[in-house]
Amino acid sequence: MGTNRFALVHRRLNAFVMCQASDLIGELTNGLVQMGFESVSALQVESWKSQISVLQRGIKEAIAFCPEAAQAVILFEYTIPVIRRRLDAVILYSDKVVVIEYKQGRSTSAVAALRQAQDYALDLADFHEHCRDVQIFPIALGEFGTRLNGSIGKSGAAISPNDLSNALVSIFKLPATNRPINELIWAKGRYFPVPLVVEAAVAAFNGHSVANIAISRSDPGSLERSKRVLIDAVATAQESRSKLLCVLTGVPGAGKTLTGLNGVAEVVSNLKLETEQAVYLSGNKPLVNVLREALYRNRKERGEKVTKAKLEVLIQEMHRFVQDTYELGGAPVARMIVFDEAQRAWSRERNIRKFGRNISEPSMILEIMDRLDGWAVVVALVGGGQEIHEGEAGLEEWGRAISKFPNWRVWASPAAMDGGPAVAGTRLFPRNLQKTPRVVIRQDLHLNVSLRSIDSEASAEWVNVALECNRVAAAKIATRGLPIHLCRNCDTLRQWLRKNQLGSRRTGLVASSAAERLRAIGVETPAFSFMRGIDYVKWFLEPEGDVRSSNQLEVALSEFEVQGLEIDFVGLIWGGDLVYDHRGLMVRKFSGAKWIEVGTTTNHLFDPPGREQAIREGLNRYRVLMTRYRKAMMICVPEGDLLDATRSPTELDSVYEYLHGCGLKSVD
Repeated sequence: MGTNRFALVHRRLNAFVMCQASDLIGELTNGLVQMGFESVSALQVESWKSQISVLQRGIKEAIAFCPEAAQAVILFEYTIPVIRRRLDAVILYSDKVVVIEYKQGRSTSAVAALRQAQDYALDLADFHEHCRDVQIFPIALGEFGTRLNGSIGKSGAAISPNDLSNALVSIFKLPATNRPINELIWAKGRYFPVPLVVEAAVAAFNGHSVANIAISRSDPGSLERSKRVLIDAVATAQESRSKLLCVLTGVPGAGKTLTGLNGVAEVVSNLKLETEQAVYLSGNKPLVNVLREALYRNRKERGEKVTKAKLEVLIQEMHRFVQDTYELGGAPVARMIVFDEAQRAWSRERNIRKFGRNISEPSMILEIMDRLDGWAVVVALVGGGQEIHEGEAGLEEWGRAISKFPNWRVWASPAAMDGGPAVAGTRLFPRNLQKTPRVVIRQDLHLNVSLRSIDSEASAEWVNVALECNRVAAAKIATRGLPIHLCRNCDTLRQWLRKNQLGSRRTGLVASSAAERLRAIGVETPAFSFMRGIDYVKWFLEPEGDVRSSNQLEVALSEFEVQGLEIDFVGLIWGGDLVYDHRGLMVRKFSGAKWIEVGTTTNHLFDPPGREQAIREGLNRYRVLMTRYRKAMMICVPEGDLLDATRSPTELDSVYEYLHGCGLKSVD
């Protein structure tokens, strides 16, 4: 059968066991040369010899017990499309995919080897178009000293070469749950990876295109088209020596950050960095710190000489950029700025209180960039319903700010001009200014499909509808498939999360910063005073086994630390700051030793404008927390305590029943 597009060797099992090792190694070597490798090391050849011997012996014995498997197919050195990870071997039989990671020698950890095999298997299960309904089994094969997992299941096993035949037979004998795999179609299947923001940042600044690492199943070109608009904006501004504001909008998780990061990376590669730069800005300090650290670690792993200070030029905290640049009075080095979550820029009132500056941050950004002689581009990435801080100016402030600079042109999405759910109903300009000749509407500056949840494009829509108290609509959306579950016990929550800790998939706890009284169930409320002692960067980046890792399930992060980032499996612990009664969802504030309702006029805690803002921020806290997962989320609504008025079982039961009525299924 020879080779195919992604595998160096492609054989039926009965043919593979009869091949001479030298012939297979010749094919493998020629295949690597065709892939661009100048030579193949002697160590690689020795590893292949050992692996071929082990696989041929184990497969031959398995076929003897299971003759029908003789026509199964092995793909040797299979490269996962797009991300270019190379799997040692993949066996396709019936509706089953066996992923084999081989380790030569005795030094490799069984845990590490199995985790690597699990990662490959999960990548195929999540992103390969022909692996959505098949059974996948990861196997780490080597002389490990210890055997992990007694039976081959979803989590796989780390086994010795002597156990390979038994493992294969146990897999081959399992009943089929779907139609058989067509190996020719499977091997040419498309791959739809959706990376974490952290992974995308590393890939983008290492020269990989977002078009290759983040593809929406419903619109494969959406991110690439949006990025091309940004590149076209730079080219237009350079050619005409003009200044341009681009407003890119999108629903939560649609890929705004990915597009912005990739745009910055591509522009940087074409600039004379001694005299001009492109930078990514965010007002989200945790996001900036996590991206910087991830990029620094990646560069160090690749053996590059790099300092953290150098990376700070590419990824900057917006408030610090403005503070350091505005007062200087000169032109900035940056010609292009991508401002993530631009609607969160500070208003004039917030700037007055904080720094005594009678100007909004959007106006400051445009004034800074207007100092440049020649071209400049500001890209504002705008979402809606994510405002969790007092004093965030919103989309409209960018319209007010740009109106002061008649020499600037504007490219904007239809959503930015017309309003809508993606921008929480706000508009860049009042309606009477929409036909100004310096505004160009670009359809591809809007991203309308959420990519964050791998298994469901309905997640963000469901969250919005549920927080609007539309139970019927939420339940209808949930019927389309929603990877969100309910429970009433933190032990159940942690068990579910640990069950999903496979490979390098990340799990973690989150909770509202206003969810006081979680301490009673053994979780510290992630309020500012507590979070000052937590290194959230390591929470996101350290692996399983490190006590600082999210996978330890000991520390819950709040909306402030997780906004703009995501993890694979999220455990959300619901607090008493958002409860449900006959009036709908009710935002509350903990004061002294009791809860005070926000939104009623009887306590006069807030005046009407402040009350409206407090309600919006309270709902947005949960909107942020409920849209942080990639694979699945479990919401734990604690049962409460009859002896504790701050944890009323009646109030918490009402929340649970409301979420259940919105279509969520309980695992209790």
